[in-house]
Amino acid sequence: MFNAVTSLEQWVQLGQNQFDKTLRFANIGLNGAEKLAQLQLNLSKDFLADQAQLFKSLFDIKDVQALFAFQGNLTQPSMEKSVAASRTVYETLAELQSQFSAFVESEAQEAHKQFTGSLDGLLKGAPAGSDVAVAAIKSALAAASNAYDTVSQAAKKVTTDLVEAGVSTAGETAKTSSTRRKPAAAA
Repeated sequence: MFNAVTSLEQWVQLGQNQFDKTLRFANIGLNGAEKLAQLQLNLSKDFLADQAQLFKSLFDIKDVQALFAFQGNLTQPSMEKSVAASRTVYETLAELQSQFSAFVESEAQEAHKQFTGSLDGLLKGAPAGSDVAVAAIKSALAAASNAYDTVSQAAKKVTTDLVEAGVSTAGETAKTSSTRRKPAAAA
């Protein structure tokens, strides 16, 4: 009877642990969605304010020279704001990805620790003379874990570097493109 109670307690604890993990995972996603929604709302407000100001400034145009100056100044602020907005979205998504990765990594480490503990428990009952096989299994498990860690870290670095380079290049291209158009439009 004692084993059944212990087993029931273990099942209840396992269920509670899984519920806590699910709740933590859901909160990470909801916090990220909330940040992105707030960012979208702020960008929409800024866009509306900019459009209202643009419409008001149309009434200040009195001649062709002012029209060309107005037209030449249209692209630069919007390009800069687009680059800033894309950078903010990237940073928010990178933070969210980092939180999800940390969650998954901690779960993988916990699963590895439980698997290793279970394996150690099973190997303790191994027959005499199987020390070499037990050592080989432990060595293979450690090597696989180290290989996974190395590949995972390299993949994260490459992905982060590529995305940051892409955002940086896009920003520079937008600024260069906008700068080239401005003198041409004023001419």
